[in-house]
Amino acid sequence: MRARSLTASEAQVQKSIMSWGAWQKQNGIGMFRINVIGVPLKDDGGKKRFRPSPNVGMADIYMSVQTEGISVGVWLEVKKPKDENGKGGGTQSRPQKKFEMEVKEQKGWYFIVRSIEDVQHVITTIRHDTWKKISLIGKQFNIHETGQE
Repeated sequence: MRARSLTASEAQVQKSIMSWGAWQKQNGIGMFRINVIGVPLKDDGGKKRFRPSPNVGMADIYMSVQTEGISVGVWLEVKKPKDENGKGGGTQSRPQKKFEMEVKEQKGWYFIVRSIEDVQHVITTIRHDTWKKISLIGKQFNIHETGQE
């Protein structure tokens, strides 16, 4: 008999990320769950019907990352992890890809995450990039003020 691999569902990954995130407030991290599910309507003869959500395609989590007192907004799309062979895992829908494109067109941050470790990597990336930009602005300001490089 072949052994089945146990991978977490997308909902389980999202719940674990949000639980971990609740403990990160003292580290300058805030997380907010975005509801992208439609609103249930009256039962129509046993069929479940939903009024479409205005947030279709929007990422699952909005995260705020503090770096040197600057709050940077980040969109996280949570997907099911890939199996031990790197196969499977969740993929983006067309509306999710469109939302990602819109965020990136505005020079925003958007990441697909499959674990808490992925989120930790995102935070490191955001803080590193923000610090580089702060340093560059500081250098440009110094050149402007003093006329020296």
